[in-house]
Amino acid sequence: MCEDSAQNHVKPDLITYSTMIKGYCREKNLEQALITLQEMELRGIKADEVLYNSLLDGCCKSRQIDLALKVFDNMKILNIKPSNVTYSILIKIFSQIKQLDQALGVLEQMKHEEIQPGLIVYTCLIQSCIKAGEISKADQLFAEMRR
Repeated sequence: MCEDSAQNHVKPDLITYSTMIKGYCREKNLEQALITLQEMELRGIKADEVLYNSLLDGCCKSRQIDLALKVFDNMKILNIKPSNVTYSILIKIFSQIKQLDQALGVLEQMKHEEIQPGLIVYTCLIQSCIKAGEISKADQLFAEMRR
């Protein structure tokens, strides 16, 4: 081994941390995912929308709604722009807890922020309406989506 090898440590980057966090989220180990996020931030690496989507999805699958809302708030504080994927995860979260009004509120929030809702957002909302027995609202959303 060469003397310089100890000084040539490979340092994790955003992709490394994102992969680790996504793995922890898939295993529903949100505590370790958040610890890893903190470690990443302490190293001066900024999170991106994709990483936050992994966290939100992990919260959704673990049914940790309060934590998901805190993660989303933190995303906004850090000025990380949410995408259609981000908003679709939020819709799924509200749908899980049978809060159709809040799920529909996500669409209104997007419109207020002048973000064009995509197919994924409308699909999640329509599914939420159907689960809630709100077929007429699902029809309205489908018509809006087609426009």
